[in-house]
Amino acid sequence: MFNFKKSVFTLILITSFVLFLASFIGDFGFSIFCFNPSDSNGLSSGKRRSLLWLVLFRPLLRRRHSAGYRRSFIWKFGFGGVFAFSLILYLFISFFCFIKLKKPAKPLVDDGFNLEDSKNNYKKIFQSLKGKTILPILLTSFSVLLLAGFYRAFFVLFLKDQLIWSQELILIFVSVSSVLFLPLSLLLIKYLEKTGSEKNVFQGGLIAGSFSIILGLATPLLSFLNVLVIDLTKSAGSLVCNSGRSGLISKNLRAEPEEAGAIDTVFAPLGVAFGAFISGLVISFLGYQSLFIFGGIFVIFVALACSRLFSLKIF
Repeated sequence: MFNFKKSVFTLILITSFVLFLASFIGDFGFSIFCFNPSDSNGLSSGKRRSLLWLVLFRPLLRRRHSAGYRRSFIWKFGFGGVFAFSLILYLFISFFCFIKLKKPAKPLVDDGFNLEDSKNNYKKIFQSLKGKTILPILLTSFSVLLLAGFYRAFFVLFLKDQLIWSQELILIFVSVSSVLFLPLSLLLIKYLEKTGSEKNVFQGGLIAGSFSIILGLATPLLSFLNVLVIDLTKSAGSLVCNSGRSGLISKNLRAEPEEAGAIDTVFAPLGVAFGAFISGLVISFLGYQSLFIFGGIFVIFVALACSRLFSLKIF
């Protein structure tokens, strides 16, 4: 039975859909306001038509307005000021950690290292990874990591070349996205601690893949808020998928925690690296939009195929 309240897929999807729809309603609502022949607000028909063209062709006018972002607060002190501020933050965090962690550590128990036992443990783990419980989880998560590699390599270039964003606007976007994603990730992790299930992995993959497709298809219509909502939702889906994978690996391989932890730690950067490598090979003839669209389709296909082949429920 589908539980509406306990579905992370429904929670993220409905919230993101409302925000995404609200951003488009804001744009098109403003367009309707401009198109309204009524002059009750004191605007002439000529001014309304000018505002309407500004909204409809805003993606094409970003380059012209990029000079305005050069006066933003980010560049008030230049690159030197940014690096100096980063250094101050680093020193402050180091000092804070030194103060908080200056207590003597507890002595660690050293049982020695046995190479033969470690080899046997890894053999057991790899045998377990081939089972129907973990293999579909790994495949789905790996497809999401490949997609993350696509974005890691070309998302910023997509914003610059495809959406004609200025360098300053991209930096503002990255800052805002990071600040907003921090509390969102904490809420999702807290939620996943209570509802650990393989369903979260598949649902997170579907969310990441779906919004990657939306980003590619809706490129001509995207504004700052649209891209922000899509990026946050896609990142939330990736977090749900990969966190669910880590939790299920530690749960199913609890007999060999050290070896399981090592495999899980290597798994994420390996998938992202392969994704960046593959995207570099295909970007020349696919382009940014098609890369994100086909990447999302691939993730959705893997998630649905794994759930079907291994008889696992998604919802």
